[in-house]
Amino acid sequence: MEIDSKDGIERKLNMAQQSDFNDPVISEHNIYVCHVPVNSAFYRVIFPTSKINPYTNKWLKARFKKAVRMLEMRLPQDADSASFDAKKAKYIASQQQSTSKTSFVMDRLLAYEDIFIGQSHSFDAAFEYAISNIYLCPMMGSFEMRHLQAGLQNLQCDEAIHADTDSEFTESESETDDDPSPLRVRFVRPENEFQKKRREESVTLRNKVAEHSSWISLDLEKSTMKSASAKLNSLFSLPNPVDSLLKLRDAEHLVEETIVGNKLAELNLEDRHSLISFKEVRRLPDALQLKALFIKVGVISMQHIEELISFKIEHNLLISRIREYAHLVRGVWVIKSELAFPEDEYSLQRIVRDFALCLLNANLPVRRSDMQLAFGLTVEDFDFSLTTFGEHITSGERTWRLRIDGDETFGKTKEDLRVLIEEKRYWNRRWEEIHHYLSTIKNKSDFTVQKTFKRSFSY
Repeated sequence: MEIDSKDGIERKLNMAQQSDFNDPVISEHNIYVCHVPVNSAFYRVIFPTSKINPYTNKWLKARFKKAVRMLEMRLPQDADSASFDAKKAKYIASQQQSTSKTSFVMDRLLAYEDIFIGQSHSFDAAFEYAISNIYLCPMMGSFEMRHLQAGLQNLQCDEAIHADTDSEFTESESETDDDPSPLRVRFVRPENEFQKKRREESVTLRNKVAEHSSWISLDLEKSTMKSASAKLNSLFSLPNPVDSLLKLRDAEHLVEETIVGNKLAELNLEDRHSLISFKEVRRLPDALQLKALFIKVGVISMQHIEELISFKIEHNLLISRIREYAHLVRGVWVIKSELAFPEDEYSLQRIVRDFALCLLNANLPVRRSDMQLAFGLTVEDFDFSLTTFGEHITSGERTWRLRIDGDETFGKTKEDLRVLIEEKRYWNRRWEEIHHYLSTIKNKSDFTVQKTFKRSFSY
């Protein structure tokens, strides 16, 4: 037997010459230790014994459910085979109702398809024997493909088809009967109610996950293709330990690569309830990173913004982009009320929130009693408006403050000072608008009370 050692030197071992092994050698096999490439998985696919070789078929299609490890492969039937049943194939093809716009030759090949489906539940083995060779490779599992005959279970043919059906068709129909004989399982110990309930819930959950999991289309490559040959060669090439240490990445980078792209694609930044991590924010396009960052934190300092974004930009341009989503309050950036509460039914919450920010920007206390007297809100509505940027101090004066400390260093440069002055002017204008709003509300309420009093006095 020849053994390939780690240093690449082949050594021959004669089993018969060893004193510990007196049995004769029956057979000798080459053993290959495979190396699984990064970001790959190794499965074994087993088809039922038949005359069909799926790997030589030109129109082979496959798709995969990653959550439940389910593989489905489709290949056209051989119409020239003696086992081909045209009546079965026509019925199954009519039930599929294919809508693909392909050529006439393609339609003819895909009209009758054999569907094989298999599911890998767990790790099966660490080696594979093929063509007098033994391959040692860590496998994720095995797919034992089974011929799917779901279309035949609902088969309802008319009298003419029943008259022409041969004995083989009758026998295959009896094999796929809707009411098979029950499978009896004998337990060593009787199953209690808790075990029965847990087993039923487990089966229900597994079926639900399999039903809602999306199919992933697979690209099948023949072994003769260059890309497939390169992947096969990578299984047998041992990595250099020095190169592996140089290419070793930190844990943060590995976590970022595991984030699913579909989750970011389906992210709705207009929804204030969107919960994403900082790593997902860094993977967003440059134009959306700041918006997503403010939706997540609500209030943040300039230094932390520069640390959390992934793109590089000049300081002045960064501030101009920040001002599209936030306002400056005591040296830190707070998300705009229009972005925090974009819904129309929260118009009053936006006014309450801006009024509290005006008070904080002027170093004035924000108390629940004053806000309730001015707007007539409940404690829950008031807390709902201010939790996007602040926190409640329960001891001492019992006021509200910003979630983070103010940055007194902002405004040291000329450009930052100009931004600071413009933001102060904005809050002054906003204070006047809210004061006018409160005065209008108060005048309307006084007029209503006075009108009601006159009516009651006239009676």
